[in-house]
Amino acid sequence: MDLCIVADIVIILLARVLDVSLSTVRTILMIKGRRYTAAAIGFFEALIYVLALSRLFGSLGEPLRLVAYCAGFALGILVGTKVEERLALGFLAAQVITPSDYADLAEAMRTRGYGVTTWPASGMGGEKLVINVLFRRNELPAIESLIRQRDSGQHAFVVFSEPKMFRGGFMQRK
Repeated sequence: MDLCIVADIVIILLARVLDVSLSTVRTILMIKGRRYTAAAIGFFEALIYVLALSRLFGSLGEPLRLVAYCAGFALGILVGTKVEERLALGFLAAQVITPSDYADLAEAMRTRGYGVTTWPASGMGGEKLVINVLFRRNELPAIESLIRQRDSGQHAFVVFSEPKMFRGGFMQRK
């Protein structure tokens, strides 16, 4: 195989991985309301896409170029989702429903700077304490660790959700 064809295949593959990865991150940024950053990423995404496409259309008679283009798309999805997981953009909210004697968990969260709201509740197993906490997505391991430390018997019921918008309160959105 000609070295020029191999170089084209590698360029097409890498360009597609990069442009689809950027597309994934751009889409998530748009959903999170960061439109200017998303628009800037979109510019480079389109530029790389057109460059990859021009290499492919330059010689459609070479099926390996088409395979590289498609493989780059698939790999780009995987890479893009991994990049987004690492960036951990945005916020999560946790609602932790615990036995009523878990007030120390709420205090441990407050001690670490989290805004926590609690209220008493009742469930099938008796009296409960509901703990609500909002935090940055990259702080999820720390929150999970705090819950596990207090709840070694796994009596807590935890629901994580991703708020689209919020205002006021202890944590101001930046």
